Amino acid sequence: YNGYLDALGGVTIRPGEVLAKGAVGTVYGLYYWPDKNTIISVEGFQVFQYSVVGTTLLTVNGGQSLSFIPTTPIIFCNNTDVVVMAGGGKINYISTTGVVTAVADVDAPITCSHVIYIDGYIIGIDGTNRFFWCEANDLTNWQSLSFASAEGNPDFIQAVYVVQRQI
Repeated sequence: YNGYLDALGGVTIRPGEVLAKGAVGTVYGLYYWPDKNTIISVEGFQVFQYSVVGTTLLTVNGGQSLSFIPTTPIIFCNNTDVVVMAGGGKINYISTTGVVTAVADVDAPITCSHVIYIDGYIIGIDGTNRFFWCEANDLTNWQSLSFASAEGNPDFIQAVYVVQRQI
């Protein structure tokens, strides 16, 4: 369900997504939230929320600032209550009301490139050999020792994805 900026500067979207027209800047990410019939779009440095009504997009909320690294694709996941976003900076999330909030916990990763949701946990990676997770069912609460890495001579983690409830 993610849309992302490809290496040639074009937006690549997976089947089933609708490209939001009238973008205010480069579209760094699109996410279709099927449970809420909503599209989250990161355009320029702002987040917009669109409601899908038939073939029409209605702006629910828009223009809220988001902190991320320019040209970095935005990676999304959801836990049925919020959509979580990572783009090389702090983890942000948007609720069904359209309010964008950055995770403020000092123990949360501050340069997160990917996020996933599995069994009540948000898991993020920061480009090192570590992955981090929040407390169960509380994406605002991260513990300093809630991380794991491979022993010995591990490679950096480039991406993370959930398939059939496995990371």
